[in-house]
Amino acid sequence: MEEELNANIWGVIDAKKTMTASEYVREMDIKILLLYAYQILECLVLNNRELCVVASSMIHSLLRVKARGSRLEN
Repeated sequence: MEEELNANIWGVIDAKKTMTASEYVREMDIKILLLYAYQILECLVLNNRELCVVASSMIHSLLRVKARGSRLEN
């Protein structure tokens, strides 16, 4: 399932041949968030609380950094 998700995300990125650098970074952030979200779901299924907490923390950190970046751009 992870490989399929990864292939779909890269397919979207590859389809946009004229992306600017900021658009590319935004697409990469989406890819990272989706992979962390997948990791959380997988950890919940495997009942691995420690990995779930790590993946949740990474999502929280990435969103916090993005929010800070948005405020700086405005």
